Amino acid sequence: DGTVFDGVILTDKEDENRVSQILEVELGLPLEKGDLILWNDEHWLIYRSTTSSYQPHQKFYMVKCNYYIKWVDNGVLKESWVYLLGSKDSKIKDNFRTWHNVITPQPNKFINLILPHVTMPINTEIMVLDEVWYLVDYDQNSVPGVVFMSFTETNLNLQRDDVENRVANADQISEWKVVMA
Repeated sequence: DGTVFDGVILTDKEDENRVSQILEVELGLPLEKGDLILWNDEHWLIYRSTTSSYQPHQKFYMVKCNYYIKWVDNGVLKESWVYLLGSKDSKIKDNFRTWHNVITPQPNKFINLILPHVTMPINTEIMVLDEVWYLVDYDQNSVPGVVFMSFTETNLNLQRDDVENRVANADQISEWKVVMA
């Protein structure tokens, strides 16, 4: 919301990839999980907080957002900063998995997003760079204020997707015309 405050940024020793940091601020500052912080011209998402009776400050864990995504929801274009974990950030899985004793093909690529809490219907498509992904599952309950989303690959469709503006299903954006008489 544009609030300016002082704080201390510490390295998160548990994060070997150095994409998260610890933010310490004065008690009473109205920060919450799911808030976006602008620091060093980069967006950071608060995803965890700790409270201790002996600390004279609030302690928050934040992760650096690495993508800005857009999606169409009921004709309305929505946008958000996100932290994206690609399939290469996890162990590579086999292309086939046994499920109820049936071998089912699995997608070759998937991504996971962490973002401030938003609602997004299952099967919503997003574009990251020049690839399109659709939402297969989400968890909005584990961390209030933050949503974890899982996407899998789908095909780019140049007839409906806007590659220049990185919007999947751009043809579904509603347009309104106001005529004053």
